[in-house]
Amino acid sequence: MSDPGDLFAQAADAVIDKQLYGRKYRGPARAAFVIERDGTVLAVIEKVDAKTHAEQVRAVVAGLG
Repeated sequence: MSDPGDLFAQAADAVIDKQLYGRKYRGPARAAFVIERDGTVLAVIEKVDAKTHAEQVRAVVAGLG
């Protein structure tokens, strides 16, 4: 899902200090959450790799069953 206002990231305490071209700012962590329909958080992937994100999520979901 998209979180353009960082509201979910703030609620999940997933806003961190970042730096880009020497400029420091706070922004959402690159993380993924596996959430049950009732809102229960089943898993958190704290460091998402953009190139292997789908494989990371599949591995986590496979480990839940």
